[in-house]
Amino acid sequence: YTREAEFYRLGRGAAVERLRRGLALFAEFGWRPAGFVAPAWLLGPGGRAAVAECGLRYTSTARTLIDLHRGRTYPAPGLVWSARSAARRLVSRGFNQALLAHYRDTPLLRLGLHPVDMQHDRAQRFWTDTLRALLRHRRPLTKSTWLDLAA
Repeated sequence: YTREAEFYRLGRGAAVERLRRGLALFAEFGWRPAGFVAPAWLLGPGGRAAVAECGLRYTSTARTLIDLHRGRTYPAPGLVWSARSAARRLVSRGFNQALLAHYRDTPLLRLGLHPVDMQHDRAQRFWTDTLRALLRHRRPLTKSTWLDLAA
């Protein structure tokens, strides 16, 4: 599925150490993240426990948003582009268009843009067109704001 699965097999202790180091680095810049999403949404049980232990509010999977403070999981499908190869880029377009149609009325739809997406004209056009279309009938929110409204 992906090469980015470094959090999936981590135990709670190792995941807490990595998260605390990352949070300390963010704090140096005055940033206070509310949640953590593991690369490719691959967060094993130890990692999930670590996210909660570090005081973060949420995490997410490919299809859900998890409110760690309230212990609730919300449907939250995500669109993401895979730009690693021409074949993946081709499949990404069709797959995401199908997801957009399928989840047209879902209350929360997440967009996972990566910097590398913007290096490919088709991916850039897809995201630009998708954002324009979604902004006609949806309100952009952070995950934290959405969780506040869902409470």
